[in-house]
Amino acid sequence: MDDMLVGEARTALQVLTLMATVATGLLLRLAHRAHTRLRTLEQAQDPPLRDLPEAGTEVVVDGNAEAGPDGLLTAPYSGAACVWYRIEVWDRRPNPDTYHERIHHTLLYTRQSRTPFTLRDRTGAVLCEPDDASGDRLPLTHESFEPEEGEPIGAGSPAERVATDSGCTLREWAIAPGTRLLVHGTVARRTGGVVVCADEEEGLFISTRPAPVFRDAQRMTILCASAAFAASLAGFLWSLFT
Repeated sequence: MDDMLVGEARTALQVLTLMATVATGLLLRLAHRAHTRLRTLEQAQDPPLRDLPEAGTEVVVDGNAEAGPDGLLTAPYSGAACVWYRIEVWDRRPNPDTYHERIHHTLLYTRQSRTPFTLRDRTGAVLCEPDDASGDRLPLTHESFEPEEGEPIGAGSPAERVATDSGCTLREWAIAPGTRLLVHGTVARRTGGVVVCADEEEGLFISTRPAPVFRDAQRMTILCASAAFAASLAGFLWSLFT
């Protein structure tokens, strides 16, 4: 009887450690992305804006965001003045095939501005072309929920509404003028002068975190994900051979 209980406990431990290993293995994807981003940032040059290198060179530059030649933009949902924005519309509805009809979110569409903006530091300024830009820690300027017609709206804020409501979630991120930005892109020459733009493989990368802080965060992501996977794998192997 005792041997049976020990065997069942060992089997349960093996199952739990295996599930932990699989779950933490998914974190390795985050670690891989963090490693790729860290490597590209470390390989790129980081000159002041007055000393940008020749066209085709990857750079990491920072400065304060300002309006470009076309002036400031207006964020679609919040109406805030900005130099860049992104909006996302998510469909939200209960999934009848899940336990308690868990809410399922589907991205319906995204839209973001492509109007160039200016980045300025103490040495000069450069125009940034945000085609296919991706952002890190950008301020969320709007989030709302619009229920489907005929659905109960509920009371209170969107977060307090009944979880079974179906409808659309609207989100907006916008960069206000004067925001300090880190920008990773490629130097290019246009008729009007030098710009920083997306290369053929990646879009322009924009972050509100300074370069040292961003690099430290990527290293921490790599370390924590790798440590969690190694610990769970060691626990699974231990449960197999003890």
